[in-house]
Amino acid sequence: MISSSASLQSSDFAQYPPQARDLAQRYLPTLTSLPVAFLAVFLRELMGYDWQFPVERAETEAQLHTLRKRSERPDLQQTLARFEALPIAPCFQRIGWAAQPSRAVEEMTAFLWSAEAMDAFHVAGAAYGDQLAQIRMQQEKVRDRLSIVIVGRDAPVEQDLFRHLRPHGTCFENVRVRAA
Repeated sequence: MISSSASLQSSDFAQYPPQARDLAQRYLPTLTSLPVAFLAVFLRELMGYDWQFPVERAETEAQLHTLRKRSERPDLQQTLARFEALPIAPCFQRIGWAAQPSRAVEEMTAFLWSAEAMDAFHVAGAAYGDQLAQIRMQQEKVRDRLSIVIVGRDAPVEQDLFRHLRPHGTCFENVRVRAA
């Protein structure tokens, strides 16, 4: 199956907002190697990059970083192969489709419904979402966290409030504070 994502060029991003354009151009080799059905949806989301909150931007950049290194993750390659197996919508045969990814996604959606492949697209999308969640969880486990909770003696605190944290830490109940 021929993938027209390989025909992407920097000029396809000329109408993107500045930060989204810069990010797309920086990751152009990664983007050109993605299945077009996946890429169209990703580019539609990327167009809003300039208006995202910092956490959302970091998430988008983390996805691009993960996609760049997908050769190190066979499970992610298998997940993306589900998108590659989808029939290619005629809109992807047009040069410059990436300049208007929202329009391409609309046309692709109509095509996938007519080709009875929309269910396969949903399954591929759900698998990708699950894969991202697993990758995030693995990365989160690497980070150490320190949480300190101080509750006054007379404060009304439900004992259940900290039940999930207690197995991972220490609870000191009789702490005496010295006045300075």
